[in-house]
Amino acid sequence: MWVVNQIHRHQDEIAAVQSRHDTDFPRLQLQVMKMRHWVVHKRYEKFVRECEADGFESFRKEWLRAKEERAKWTKACRHSKKIAENKVMRNWEEFWQYEKRCRFLCRFSLRSIRRNRLDAAVGIW
Repeated sequence: MWVVNQIHRHQDEIAAVQSRHDTDFPRLQLQVMKMRHWVVHKRYEKFVRECEADGFESFRKEWLRAKEERAKWTKACRHSKKIAENKVMRNWEEFWQYEKRCRFLCRFSLRSIRRNRLDAAVGIW
């Protein structure tokens, strides 16, 4: 009996976690956002300290670091854009080939029917 109770308790805990699932994620999102703010703030404080000690050189270092980050970001974006474009092009090509084949089949496999109808229609004259 004890085992059964344990299983039921576990099921209840799982159900509680699953029902909490919807309210939980926004909280996580909020935590992540707060953490980002905190990180940015700390980074800014560090930067200010460096500037007090070092002057223009720290600005230059920060600028170079940001430039590298931007280059990485641009590269990643370019790659994903290229992949996406290729995918779309392949899809379109496949669709176009399929359409072409369908059109061909519709026209030429039904040609005899079309001709029969045409003969029937023109046969009146």
